[in-house]
Amino acid sequence: MAILKHSESIFIARTPDDLYDLVSDITRMGAWSPVCKECWWDEGAGPEVGAWFTGRNELPDRTWETRSEIVAADRGREFAFVVNGSWTRWGYRFTPLAGGTGLTESWEFLPGGAKMFEERFGADAEAQIANRLELAQKGIPATLAAIKRDAEGSREFFDVVLHQRACREFSPEPVDEALIERCLEAATHAPSAENLQPWRFVVVQEPELLAKVGELTRRAWTTGGRAHSAGRLSEAMLADVDRGATGGTQAAPVTIVVCGQTGPALEVTLPASVFPATQNLLLAATALGLGSAMTTLATLFADELAALLGLPESVRPMAVVPIGLPRRPLGPPRRLPVSERATRDGYAQPW
Repeated sequence: MAILKHSESIFIARTPDDLYDLVSDITRMGAWSPVCKECWWDEGAGPEVGAWFTGRNELPDRTWETRSEIVAADRGREFAFVVNGSWTRWGYRFTPLAGGTGLTESWEFLPGGAKMFEERFGADAEAQIANRLELAQKGIPATLAAIKRDAEGSREFFDVVLHQRACREFSPEPVDEALIERCLEAATHAPSAENLQPWRFVVVQEPELLAKVGELTRRAWTTGGRAHSAGRLSEAMLADVDRGATGGTQAAPVTIVVCGQTGPALEVTLPASVFPATQNLLLAATALGLGSAMTTLATLFADELAALLGLPESVRPMAVVPIGLPRRPLGPPRRLPVSERATRDGYAQPW
């Protein structure tokens, strides 16, 4: 008899409760699964134990329907259902992680299903079960990827903007390549002077190179940056920046060096193009549950940084952005109210 279980996991930048609410809405399953094309509730008020729903499934050679009963509905922890009373069990577990949730989808072929297949298919039962296992092995990663795209693409704009803040301490956990590319895509959609798009992004992931870029940041801070900031920052802020500059940001698994390229673009206009792109990069990271920060300390040694990265003469580094999962929850940003920073029809009239 073939192995009767299979499961896979994925990181999603949403809270366990948010993700549970999304996944437990079985009417959305048709948008994610490569086999199940539609689901609807039959009995019960929704995702609660004892509720039943029907699913319509499609393969190139057949279409069929199944009925399933919810057997686990623990918000933010577990959601599961059993198909046709005792055939198969599909489950989702939600594990809290820094910056999001580990979502595990599992499939288990139950003894009741094995008995039914033996009665229906006889000698061919084992081959039929192996086929169902193969469908699960192919379908689960596709479903998880679709859920991730849906979940991470649905965060409201103002929720992202009002929660974006600098992260200066990172977990060393790797970041999915697709998330980094998504951040870069957002960065490349920033406005630029004359639409020349003079930004260049160097993604640094190799540990030795990360350490060298981080050392430039540390050196800039310890040889002058700290002394310059000591009289300007609060004690708490100075300590936070100190931790980041001397090691916290270097722990990030990815650092993106944001550069500007002269030539078609005038050097004087580079900041007006490169820094909006950097802000898009930071906002995208926040939207995806990643921590990030814009730093410029390493650019004080611009020639050394350019040499490390092999930049041509026309490209100069302008910002360094570490990206990764926050080491700890960031909390809300501290910002002054609009009334203290905006005026109306001139400088004298308050907002």
